[in-house]
Amino acid sequence: MVEQRYAFDRQDVERLDKQLQQIHKACEELRAFSSERGGIAVLERNVERINAPLRILQSITEVLQVMPTT
Repeated sequence: MVEQRYAFDRQDVERLDKQLQQIHKACEELRAFSSERGGIAVLERNVERINAPLRILQSITEVLQVMPTT
């Protein structure tokens, strides 16, 4: 498999960050909904499954924000 490189510019990184923040906020709202209902196990498990890769993506976005853009 050949990996293609993409030259991110500042707008791309800001857009990615905004989308990831929306996903994070949605997960927090789902977690709050579950808590209001006394805990919905399947919902909480799936939010955790989303949060693990989400944290990785957010870390990558942070790195891209400090890298020089082309």
